[in-house]
Amino acid sequence: MRTFGNYVLLAELGRGGGSVVWEARHLAVDRACAVKVLHRDPDSKPSERRLARFLFEAEVLARLDHPSVVRVHGAGEVDG
Repeated sequence: MRTFGNYVLLAELGRGGGSVVWEARHLAVDRACAVKVLHRDPDSKPSERRLARFLFEAEVLARLDHPSVVRVHGAGEVDG
């Protein structure tokens, strides 16, 4: 298990070209959730453009309320 901000990452659920989705547990509220993490080059931070797109996607999805769309509860950056 790996701690990532307020989350404990339990198991990888899926992987795409730009990110990995993890089964996780939110420590503060003891709730099961999924956490999407950008792929990262170990020697550098994600580019500002990639990070901005990632955060924009989260903002758009957070506005949606539909049974076929995952609900977004938060977005941000942890340790660069």
